[in-house]
Amino acid sequence: MKSPSELITHLGVAGIPNFFGQELCRRLRADVRAGSLEPARVRVGESATQVNENYRRSQKTQIATPAAGTVEHCLRQLQSWCALYYGIGLSGFEPPQYLLYRQGDFFSRHADGPEPSEFRFRQSPRKVSVVVFLNGEKDSGSEDSFCGGELVVYGGGDSPDQGWPIVPSEGLLVAFPSFLVHEVKPVTSGERISLVSWFS
Repeated sequence: MKSPSELITHLGVAGIPNFFGQELCRRLRADVRAGSLEPARVRVGESATQVNENYRRSQKTQIATPAAGTVEHCLRQLQSWCALYYGIGLSGFEPPQYLLYRQGDFFSRHADGPEPSEFRFRQSPRKVSVVVFLNGEKDSGSEDSFCGGELVVYGGGDSPDQGWPIVPSEGLLVAFPSFLVHEVKPVTSGERISLVSWFS
């Protein structure tokens, strides 16, 4: 199993442990659970979305609390770092989505954006995907933890079907090119809480 730092060479995946501190993660988890949760949707074509629990099953919300304001400030600073790291221009920023995966929830293999050669065909393509884990696996020592729910990124190695699992830990940020295929494995116990955003 590769750590995020080992994935950088192979796939362009960047990992920053403890990007969010323990207290911010705790406040955000409380905000998510208190928020107005609805089924997460999947994209159908360029603009339409729909609920498809055979492909993606989780709950999502957006929050507007002081903690969420801190998140947006941090992500805007990260956007500048990602532009330098990947050597691309990034000017767009999607407000973060907060996701709650309960036991059995998952997100099948997908990509968030097109290959770089296809950027010209879309008005505002997602170029960099960002995930921040707000809690971690059971053996992390935290009471508010879960089992399963690994983020798996595909590509590199000997085959495009080679999967590289990233074990969730509280506060870990993972950034990667949006054209990379990835999935969230089913949660086997507890609640997996994370946020996602995209730079374009």
